Amino acid sequence: MLLEELLLHKEELPIIGENRFQIPIYPTLLRAKIMFKKEMAAEVFRQAATEWYADLSEYVSTLPENNSEEIKRKKWIKESYLNESAIVVKDKYGRQRLGFWEDLVLSDERGFVTDFSISRNAGGSLYLESELEREKLMFGKLIKFNVEKNEKYCINPEEGCNKMFMYSMHNVDYYQGALFLRNWAILYLNEALRELNKEGLL
Repeated sequence: MLLEELLLHKEELPIIGENRFQIPIYPTLLRAKIMFKKEMAAEVFRQAATEWYADLSEYVSTLPENNSEEIKRKKWIKESYLNESAIVVKDKYGRQRLGFWEDLVLSDERGFVTDFSISRNAGGSLYLESELEREKLMFGKLIKFNVEKNEKYCINPEEGCNKMFMYSMHNVDYYQGALFLRNWAILYLNEALRELNKEGLL
């Protein structure tokens, strides 16, 4: 399968409601002997922020204003997230920040990201569980792959393509946090796939 056919796209991984989404991981990325640059997630953080701002602006423009609660929510997102603080800066420790979110990742011994976090309190995180627990049932509403891509990402195609390796979510309560984490993870995993392709490992 060509690299372009394995890359993840936002329209394939929609966010349903406030915070329901799934991030599948191509199985080869989890092989024990494959090494990755630890800086890769930080390198795409700024691009994730740019895309998040554009996507969130578009999302807010579609929100209804049929009652006072909806009007309040729309105003809250605009004032709290779509303002001058939505610019990536580096703090005194060299960590990238976007408003009150920050670039926090943990990696395994291979350099592969096991945890994406933007805030311990408000925003949430994606994390990779232990070997068996990272196998998740995939849902057709959340992963819209074609048949061929589905077979490449599933764990046991001969047993039916219903399980994939995925990140789990923690404290992802609101759409804006879900949107950032989804976009950031997609950019990171695509860069990891490009690295595999360069090494001839796809």
